[in-house]
Amino acid sequence: MNLFTYGSLMIPSVFLMITGKDLMPEKAYLQDYARYCLKNVTYPAIIHSTGQSTEGILYREIDDISIERLDAFEGKLYSRVPVFVFKTDGTSLSAMTYVLRHFFYDRLTDHSWSLTEFKEKHLEDFLENFEGFTRKDDI
Repeated sequence: MNLFTYGSLMIPSVFLMITGKDLMPEKAYLQDYARYCLKNVTYPAIIHSTGQSTEGILYREIDDISIERLDAFEGKLYSRVPVFVFKTDGTSLSAMTYVLRHFFYDRLTDHSWSLTEFKEKHLEDFLENFEGFTRKDDI
């Protein structure tokens, strides 16, 4: 399975912490989705938004155990949904991504999320506070 990421999972070291896999990231974008900050947290969410696009990272051929870990990491706020993403050369691929569930739209802000700001202000704390998964039973 391919996975399009648009938040903290765009950072290969974070992806490695969650999945235990060191996969090659590929730049990609998702059409008709917009990325926003959520209230009182440092990570973003995407929602369907016609005419908008979201830049991110595509990871390919994710195994089932990694998907289980990613599902646990993303939690109840998000649904994993099928999408088509575009690589920088214009080719499209099917993938999955995590979209904010409608029930949680009240947590959205009107501010777009910045990977650069996350890295500068929040990544160190995120990495220190994430305990990770050591066994399949941990998810």
